Amino acid sequence: DNFFAALSLIKVEGRSFFDYVPYKTIGVDATPLWELRYNELTDSGTKSGLVILCKDDRNDDNEIPFGSKFTQIYRYYDETFGDYREQYTPIRSLWLNTNSNAELFDGVDKEAEFIKENWSKYSKMVRVNQSQKTMQLGSAKGFLNTAIDWSLLNAAENLNPKLLAHEGFAERLAVMPIFQVDFVNSSKKDFNNKVNAVILDFNNKLCAA
Repeated sequence: DNFFAALSLIKVEGRSFFDYVPYKTIGVDATPLWELRYNELTDSGTKSGLVILCKDDRNDDNEIPFGSKFTQIYRYYDETFGDYREQYTPIRSLWLNTNSNAELFDGVDKEAEFIKENWSKYSKMVRVNQSQKTMQLGSAKGFLNTAIDWSLLNAAENLNPKLLAHEGFAERLAVMPIFQVDFVNSSKKDFNNKVNAVILDFNNKLCAA
């Protein structure tokens, strides 16, 4: 709370970060994160909007975080990590630790299907499509793939357009609306412009639904 109180004092042209949270985040008539829409956050695209998320272990409704500006996240008990890591978590994000395009595409598809099959559990979560290649040297195939890509930037520039072209991208975005890749600003094959157009179209369709 002390950190955010200090942050609220930093202003540009009379506005702080907290002036860009235009919706009620907590209490009666608050907008749950999973119901928040692009047009509500941006006043139909005419203003900048901000969603503030932070780690907070307080669950008591009487313990309202600083300024009531933090969006409450529905948390669920996730047993998929096994007994050694039993926990309640607000985020579903599977890290696909591979430098193989085929394995990554297969993993992303399976993750989307798993979430859809368990929709009642995950529908209110922050669901992340984490599609990033890793560098691996443990096998001949891994060494070859790493040698071909030779850098994370090069790997991202080659992979990112393929993710967008992979069949069913829009359907996966509906299941995992947080699209996380390395070097999202990479412009090879106009990736950054194309992916932002798809994401904007997805948000506009949510507004009209």
